[in-house]
Amino acid sequence: MSAGPTKSEEVRETRKIADLKPSRYGDTVNDQAVDCEPSTEDIARALREGRLETRHYHDETLLPEWKANARSIEEWGRLVRDYHARRIAYLVANKCDDPISVKKSGFITDGNHRIRAVAFRGLTEIQVRVID
Repeated sequence: MSAGPTKSEEVRETRKIADLKPSRYGDTVNDQAVDCEPSTEDIARALREGRLETRHYHDETLLPEWKANARSIEEWGRLVRDYHARRIAYLVANKCDDPISVKKSGFITDGNHRIRAVAFRGLTEIQVRVID
């Protein structure tokens, strides 16, 4: 009789997108919270204009780019929000359906851009990798 998967085994299952809990995109600049969450229209505009972002959020070129171009906290938020819209648009256009990683509770640990992309495409369920 099996006791269930070991830590080295991966548990995959299908979950409803509405039950998952992505992290909200935000940043802190000079101790001030900055909202960086793109709207559905921001994503649609990036798709229409073909502005698709291939770089991952932790790409070492992004931070220097934002620092060089942001003249204010508001501009910083706009640049980061625009990055997220372009990244999600890329994943929508390229139909990246790699499983996201979630905790049993539904909190997303890896795949916040991907979950927004599949939701934008109108899907209601997604394959997830459950960790805990």
